[in-house]
Formats: sequence, structure tokens, C-alpha cells
Amino acid sequence: MVKVLINDWPFSMGATALLRMDIEKQIICKSNLLEIPIEWIESLPERLFSYLINTYSMGNKREEQLKRSLQKLSSSIEDADVKKKEIYTFNSDIIKSTAKEGLDRVVKYFPDYKDEVTELVLNINTALKEVALDKLESYISRTIDLLKQPEIDQKLTLNVVKATLLANSGGQVSFLNVTKNALSYKEQIALFRKDFIDPLVFELKMQQCIQNQDTEQAWKLIQESECDLAVEWKKKNKKATTMDFSYFYELPNCSGIEGQWGTLTYEEMMFMPLASNSANDFYNGQRKNAPVISKLARILLFIAPIGCVSYKKMIGREEQFVYGFLHVEGDCLETKRRNDIFLQSFNRDKLFSKALVSSHEKLVHVENERTNLTVLIEWITYSQAKKTLLEYRVVNEVFIKTLVEHPKRFDLNKIFPVTFREQLVHQSLRNNDTKTLIFEELRRNITENSKIYISIKMALVLRELISKGGEMMEQKTLTDRMYGRGQSINKYFTQKKSEGDDYRAPNEKKLATISYRLLNAAKGGNRQVFFDTVLRLHLSASKPISKEFASLLDREAVSDHEFATMSLAFIAGLMSQYEVKEKTEEVKS
Repeated sequence: MVKVLINDWPFSMGATALLRMDIEKQIICKSNLLEIPIEWIESLPERLFSYLINTYSMGNKREEQLKRSLQKLSSSIEDADVKKKEIYTFNSDIIKSTAKEGLDRVVKYFPDYKDEVTELVLNINTALKEVALDKLESYISRTIDLLKQPEIDQKLTLNVVKATLLANSGGQVSFLNVTKNALSYKEQIALFRKDFIDPLVFELKMQQCIQNQDTEQAWKLIQESECDLAVEWKKKNKKATTMDFSYFYELPNCSGIEGQWGTLTYEEMMFMPLASNSANDFYNGQRKNAPVISKLARILLFIAPIGCVSYKKMIGREEQFVYGFLHVEGDCLETKRRNDIFLQSFNRDKLFSKALVSSHEKLVHVENERTNLTVLIEWITYSQAKKTLLEYRVVNEVFIKTLVEHPKRFDLNKIFPVTFREQLVHQSLRNNDTKTLIFEELRRNITENSKIYISIKMALVLRELISKGGEMMEQKTLTDRMYGRGQSINKYFTQKKSEGDDYRAPNEKKLATISYRLLNAAKGGNRQVFFDTVLRLHLSASKPISKEFASLLDREAVSDHEFATMSLAFIAGLMSQYEVKEKTEEVKS
């Protein structure tokens, strides 16, 4: 039994991957301590490859895509005639490209299928052109059968996983070299065992021999093994006839896992997310100062992406796939549980915000119990450019509490578009004030003549709740009050002149101009201009100015944070014509 103490997040990702592969629950987990049978580690190659095929099967993925597109394509056909040409053309292209891409890879590694594949691709194209649905279904069925043949699916899936998943962390290892893609499934398992498992098992068994002072078994291990440590020991003890453990006593300790030997340099070529180039992960740029890790730590780092969740995120102006991981301090099982929910929610909703909420909403904290620290790690590597983007931040418990515990006061689903919602969540996670983000979205809405501003209101409520520590307020929030005040002014200027009259006052067109003036004053923090404009609006509408507006110019009474809330909420309410109309109709009915 090997005891592995998990502390740092890179090894926590690997530990989560191990636990995901442990279907029989043979690994004992106590807080952040894993107890792993050596026999389990010896079977890791088969476990790993089986997990990769079952989880990332390219055959299953292409089957799902082909069947979904075929169903949509069929819905565009009535009486053997295409009624919805755009839908038919779009899904035809998907079917052709998906089938051809998959079948071309079959021919690349299994040339015996070349003639059948060539005919199959031609038949699919012909059936699509002739709108022969029955024939198309038959050809697609045969394509799926081919792609899901175990030998073919194993080969194609493994090559894709190596290139797109494991290569993002694995660094420079022979197993990931493209020249090894031609190897069979069993040959790749054997290669992985030789490169990763055999050296590790030798070290673990040698450690047991040292602990038990079993010189006889240790001598046998040394003589039978060709691993690096065994070879090095033989060089230093050429004339030895009995076992001497002194060489192993002098080995440095692993910097990542307590109790293991540090026999490998902890560098970028070993774990790519560690650094942005091949040298800057060393102390003072000196290789001699590089930390060392064990072969067990190396495996955890290699399989780290399997413990993560992959999703799209805006980086600069581009949307790219990143790896996300929720690391719960001192608890491997809770870490796995949260990341499993995180993954399941992403597979279902494709939204970071919903996945984050799902991973926390079922938590039950016992009163006075210490809440474990949760860290969100997001990373992406560019192997050819030797570049890594890494961001990690503590998950703000106040923010999570706000999302989970206030469904009546705050609804995340009412924040749209989705891109705005996702940006809002990411900024809140960074503990950044979302004022600028909300300001830009409000300006966009006014420019595009939007009539619905509930999204802005919800964003401001979220901002206000976070600033109040996530605590529920008995009365309406400042956002609610200012938004309602703006709506009442809007109603006065946009209401009908008389019952049954569709004519609206020309003042309605002036609201956008006034809102721009208010928005610029809010952005610049110009309270005087904002107050004067609001005062004129109230006088024009014959409405008394509220106490909160009256104290607007007093910076001691109204902080800059509160001024931003008041101003943006009022402007959003002032422009929310659609919501005012809905409420008016509800009252009449």
C-alpha cells in the first residue's frame, strides 16, 4: 500500500483522475491522503486506456453527431421533397464532413477498408444529393458500425486523446510522439507501462524492501530490473554480491509527494503548465537549482487533464478551450465530487456560470464548521509556442452564497446575453467590481434601443448583494428602489394620452438622449450633473425627489460604490419601457 499525501493543485488534478478511474473503489481516501495498492498501480495502464476509450470514444461522438444531423435533416423533408432548404443544406454538410473525416482516418490506419470506405463516402454524397432518406440511413448506419468497431475506435480515440488532452500537460515524452500513433492498442499500453509504470513499481517495491530490510528480495529486484535506478545501482556496485541500501538513502526527496524519491527534474518538459518557457521554472534560471519530483508525481502530473473540465472561455478577443479545476483544500473526495458535478453540468448546459453554481448548491455546512478553501484553476498550454496561460483564484464564498441562496431576490438566468453573464461571473470570482462591465452593457442596450433591462437590474443586484456580504436584506435593495424610481419616470413620459389611444408622447424619444447624459455623468463620477438631470426629470414628471437622491451630493452619506448602483439602476429603470408596459397591462387585467 502506497500512501500519497496530496497538497498542491497539480497533484490534486492527478489524484482526481486516479479516483475517476477507480471504479472498484480500491483506493482508500482519508481527507487528502490516498492509500493505493501497488497492484492497482501495476494495473494502471489497462485502467487508464479503458477509461480514455469509454470517456472520449470518437466512435460514440461521431455516432451522436451523425444521428442528430440525420434527425434534423429528416425534419426538413416532407413527401420526399425538401421544404426547408437551409436546414437540409446545413445538416448535409455536417453529415458529409463528419463521415468523411472519420472514414479517412479509418483508411489511414486500416488500409484494408479503403475500397469500402471510398464507396461509402460516394454513396452518402449521392443519397444526400438525391434526397434518398432510406438509403442515407443505411449508409450512415454502416459508417457508424465501422467507426465503432473496437479496434478502430480504440486506435482513433487514443490518438486524438493523446494529441488534444494528454499532450497539453505531458511535455516531451516518447509515448506522446506522433510516430507512436501507428502502434496498436496493446503496443501503446506496453509502451506506457515501460515508460511510466515499470520504473515506478520498481521504486515502490524497493522502498518496501528497505522498510522491511529485506535484502534478498531487494537483490532480486535489482538483478531483474532494467529501470534507471537499478542500472545506476549496478554501475556503482559492480562487484557487489549482496544488497547495499546506502545508494537509496542518499537519493533526494520528492518536492511534490512526501516519502518518495526525487529522481526527475521538475521542469517544463515534464509538466508543461509549470512555466511559459523551458527555463523560467528554475530558481534564478539555473538548471542546477531545479526542484526534483518522483516517478509517482510524474504520473499524477501526466494524467492531470483527465481530472479537469475542458470548456470554452474568452481569452482576449478569442474564444479558446481551457482546463478548469476546482481544488478543495485538504479533501480529495470533495474535490472529485465537485469536479464531477462541474463536468456533468458543463456537458448538460455548456455554461460556466451554471456549472459553478451546480458544483456548490448541494453543499451542507454544519454550523461553526470550518469551510474548506476552494480554488478555481484555469490553464491552457500552447506546446509549439512553449507558452502557458494560468489563472487561479480563491472561490469567493460570499459570491457563491449569493448565487445559491437568493433565488427569489436574484436569478442568474435572467442575466443575458450569455456572454455578459459569463463575463460577470468571472469578474465576480476575481473579486473585481463589475461596475465597468455593467456600464458597457447598459450603453450597448441603449444604443441598440433595447426595451428590456431586467438583465442590467439582476447584474446590479448581484453586485450589491456581494458588497453586503451575501446577506439577504429584509427590504428592497438599493437597486430595486432606484430601478423602480426610473420606471415610474418612464411610465409618466411614455403612457398613452387617453384610453384606447396608441399615440405616445414625443418625450419618449428624448429618454435615450437623457439616459446618455446620465450615463456619461455616472461613468465620470460627476454627481452634480447627474443630480441636476434627475431633478429636472422629477420636476417634469411632477414627482417628489426621494431622500436617497437628495443626499446624492454628500459623499459621506453616499459612497462611490452606492452612487454607481443608484445611477446605473435608475438609468436601467428609466429605459425599461417594455417592462412598464407589461406591468400596466397586468394591473388593468
